Amino acid sequence: MSQPIIKQKVESLLRVADGTVWFGGRKALWRERQGHLESVAPPGPDQNTQALAEDKSGGLWASILGGVFRLKDGVWTPYGGIAALPRRAAITIVRDRRDRLWFSYTGGSVAVLDGERVRTYGAADGLQIGNVMAIYSGRIGHWFGGEFGLARLEGERLYSVQSAPELPLDGITGIVETTDGDLWLNGRPGIVHIAATELQRSRVDPAYRVHGETLGAFDGVVGSGATLRPLPTAVEAADRKLWFATTGGIYGIDPAQRVRNPMPPPVLIRALTVAGHTIEPAAGLTLPVYTTAVRFDYIGLSLTVAEKVRYRYRLDGVDTDWRELTAARQALFTNLRPGHYIFRVIAANNDGVWNESGASLAFVIPAAFVQTGWFVVLCVVGGAAAGWALVRLRVHQVSNRVRRRLEERMDDRLNERTRIARELHDSLLQGFQGLMFRLQAVRQLLPERPGDAEKFLDSAMQVGDQAIGEGRDAVQNLRSSSFDNRDLATSLSVLGSELGAGIDPPSKPQYRAVVEGRPRELTAVVRDEAYRIAREAVSNGYQHAKAGHIEAEVTFGDADLTIRVRDDGIGVDPQILARGQRPGHWGLPGMRERSEKLGGQLYVWSEKNAGTEVELRIPADIAYSEPRRSSFAGLKDLLRSFR
Repeated sequence: MSQPIIKQKVESLLRVADGTVWFGGRKALWRERQGHLESVAPPGPDQNTQALAEDKSGGLWASILGGVFRLKDGVWTPYGGIAALPRRAAITIVRDRRDRLWFSYTGGSVAVLDGERVRTYGAADGLQIGNVMAIYSGRIGHWFGGEFGLARLEGERLYSVQSAPELPLDGITGIVETTDGDLWLNGRPGIVHIAATELQRSRVDPAYRVHGETLGAFDGVVGSGATLRPLPTAVEAADRKLWFATTGGIYGIDPAQRVRNPMPPPVLIRALTVAGHTIEPAAGLTLPVYTTAVRFDYIGLSLTVAEKVRYRYRLDGVDTDWRELTAARQALFTNLRPGHYIFRVIAANNDGVWNESGASLAFVIPAAFVQTGWFVVLCVVGGAAAGWALVRLRVHQVSNRVRRRLEERMDDRLNERTRIARELHDSLLQGFQGLMFRLQAVRQLLPERPGDAEKFLDSAMQVGDQAIGEGRDAVQNLRSSSFDNRDLATSLSVLGSELGAGIDPPSKPQYRAVVEGRPRELTAVVRDEAYRIAREAVSNGYQHAKAGHIEAEVTFGDADLTIRVRDDGIGVDPQILARGQRPGHWGLPGMRERSEKLGGQLYVWSEKNAGTEVELRIPADIAYSEPRRSSFAGLKDLLRSFR
């Protein structure tokens, strides 16, 4: 065995047009020509050679850690004397078919030197594949391989090549384009082959995802392309044979001599699984009701490389197109509804030959009654009927409530008419009847006893005045509580001056109205009826109690509205309180009837010569227009609406 002529690690290699071979190593550079090997001083004493290239004039370009240098006539010139070149080391240097030099740099940029003109490409020009590790000028395209993918140059712009999920294109450090336009790559996943037809489709449609084949461990290729040195990791020999350097060794491929597998793989659906139970495939298969998830197990048979069989599948009734290419031998479908389905699966062998007919399995998921259209129709009809019944019930309740209120109003009017009749009978009519008796007596006495007639006439006039006064009071009591837009408290405040008109001191009592709590708006009915009750109580104090002081107090409470009327008069006879009314008078019964219709409570307390107190209590939810709501207010309203 011959001894190696270079006893250091070679990290870059270049063969130039005249047959000279350059070897770049660590801190050293050699040249071999015509069988003689000689050492050449590198541009820096302590630098490693990253890349070598020769320009069209025979100058040697070298990239070391200190930058880029050009060797011509034994002299190294930094950056070849080109001021526009980036001032840093290049990852790789490549000479293309137009004798231009391409330099790639960290940060994902490249520069091309054409004579002395420099053009730089970056992300703004479409170069988005990370650090460029391989540049190849082919017969058809100009290619760039990087950390994150593959790009091609079209005019003055670069385009990334999109690939299918099963064909990863990353860590590319070697590129070769064969005479038929196919592309061979060396990268992280191994050796990748992309047919010219796929590349052409990518040129026409940049969004198209190319398909290809990967030669890896199943094909006897171990390791992946080197990521830093030596570069490039793929070359084409003069005999058209391709050589690839990986971390596991060097591999040669002759594209013209490759044996292809022309047999499409037979496909078999082995089983389907529903809710953990395996079911054998069969024609006319019916699955259990309520089935929502199904898993299919299938396999493609291949006697060459079974591990490289790829599949596409679809479920008619769910999918509109084939699912993405996969090596998995299971397919899971969820959220299925009752209906008819057909599962289809096709397969391709290791060389991409497809069995287009594949295998298929038809099955039915029957509908349970609650999943049928009839059930939906019944639910809709039942819901509509229930809704209509509730509407009818509510309309009936509202109608009854309105009818009851109208009846109550009619009863109120009838009672009011009865009370009016009683008031007129108690005051005006009885007074005029007495007046008529006295006038008749005057008529009889006037011819013979004029003196006595004059006395009877004076008495008649007194009776007439009394009847007029009582009639006026009755008319005032009959008036509707026209508040003139005043609230209850204000109306009670002015009540004293209305009732005390015509009463002279000292017979006229002192009157005042008191308000407790925050005033709140009352409903119209409560305001009217409460005023009538309070007016009746105050009027009794003025007319019958012989009181010195009368007080009306209105308390706006959270729980209820309270109205109290007090006087310090002679009080009410206990027998009258026991009977509930004064003979021939209807004040107390009327007050009680009004309070009961409001849903309130009326209390009357009195003792002889100790005064009288009348108290009216009305619940807040009846009295106020907007009562304060409790946490149970909604439930109370709901229950009240169905009374």
